[in-house]
Amino acid sequence: MPDAIETAKLLRDSKLQQMRKNDSEINQLQRDNEELQCHVDALEQLLKEVSPGSPDQPARLFSKYANMSLSPAVLDMIETSARAEGGGTRLGFLVPEIIEALLAGGFESDAKELYPSVYSVAMRLVKQGKIREGKKDGKRSFMSKQPF
Repeated sequence: MPDAIETAKLLRDSKLQQMRKNDSEINQLQRDNEELQCHVDALEQLLKEVSPGSPDQPARLFSKYANMSLSPAVLDMIETSARAEGGGTRLGFLVPEIIEALLAGGFESDAKELYPSVYSVAMRLVKQGKIREGKKDGKRSFMSKQPF
């Protein structure tokens, strides 16, 4: 009888450990979904802002950042996304995400690599207090300083 009790306790402890592991995985997936929803919301807002008003009005999607220099474009992208998401993503934007949004908005550059330039601009904007930094997937990310 004592062996049966010990076996039952070990089995119970094993099941409890599996439940804690499952809870941890569920929590991580929920955080991932929240972040994805923020990106979807920002993209939907961007699409609303850049949709043409009439057939002869070209979509601003290809011209929003076309006439901007890099610093104002990076700041605008982060602030626009923050407004669209009601305060920005909790984890901010990684540099490749910022670059993707700028290029989608018509930003043009002669630089072979935009990453170093965008990273430097974002760090300078942090030092100036215009945006703030965070961590996303263990990497430095950038987000709006002001809640919207």
